[in-house]
Amino acid sequence: MNKLQQNWPPALLMGTTGLPLDLPGLSEVDERPSAFVAPDHIGYRALLGAAMRAGPDCRDLGWGETGGALRLLHREGLKQMPLRLARGADPRAGWGLVDAITPLALDVLTVLIDRLQARNVEAVLIGASEILSAKRRHYCGGELLAVQAQVGREILALGQLELGDSGPPALRVTELPGSERFVVALDPDLRAAWREAASHRIDGRILAFDNRANRGADLLAKKIGLYFSAAGASVRPVRRPVRSILHAIGGDAQLKGRAGRLADRFEEALLRLSERRVFAIRRCGADAPPLEDRNKGWIKAWLKTEVVVAPLGPGGDGASVSNGAGQGLSRR
Repeated sequence: MNKLQQNWPPALLMGTTGLPLDLPGLSEVDERPSAFVAPDHIGYRALLGAAMRAGPDCRDLGWGETGGALRLLHREGLKQMPLRLARGADPRAGWGLVDAITPLALDVLTVLIDRLQARNVEAVLIGASEILSAKRRHYCGGELLAVQAQVGREILALGQLELGDSGPPALRVTELPGSERFVVALDPDLRAAWREAASHRIDGRILAFDNRANRGADLLAKKIGLYFSAAGASVRPVRRPVRSILHAIGGDAQLKGRAGRLADRFEEALLRLSERRVFAIRRCGADAPPLEDRNKGWIKAWLKTEVVVAPLGPGGDGASVSNGAGQGLSRR
């Protein structure tokens, strides 16, 4: 066994040369799925939250250094799940890695978890082409090369994330030299736990939203869509205040001096999710202040506003949202 093979799951250690794609436990990623699945498990939501709160603002979004290790604490009510970079990583290099994670990691994570969860396989063989195909976006020339390279960096970064204070990386990533492809395996204990968990559906149109930082409303729509999908909004109504949504998707940092722009983009993101018929979305109650009336204290009132996100009704009219109660979304 060589150094490269030490991180491979047992299924890949069968055979001698090349990658036998028909081995049990190894799956290639399908192209252009219309929907994805993810486990209803705090470990998955912790990984999703870590990716959402990474990037240049990570220090303001919960990432910190404890005992020489970078750490993030994911909370769900009374439950919590610590998450950190792989042990032994230099803190300075670790900060550089977390700073460099982009929203593209959300798409990468969604595709990876879907293939590991939906097929209950031990490992997947994946590359940039499969991720970009799942996103239903097309790139050309230099932009394509740049995005392909970024996908590789995101896969390697996700492979550095450990759940718990002493666990191994959640995703074991092995880069295949010269192929620009990766073997990604799920930690066996995590795989066993996720196998027993229910699954949530993620609409494929969520991944089609633009992940670039200068596409503010699209990027927020992607994050909000993934957040509510992980909360189970594809099968039942989920109600959250705006403040909680922003905290979960890493929007807190933009409240400092940029609250007005953030509010506009947030509302536009909800509209895009509604207009593309990903979810039925309503305001809870009729006391939400109109964003045009930005008098003193409007930010606090807006952050307290509750949003109900639910699957579309049988007729696609959003009838599943609490008997239609609440204030609908519309363009003025």
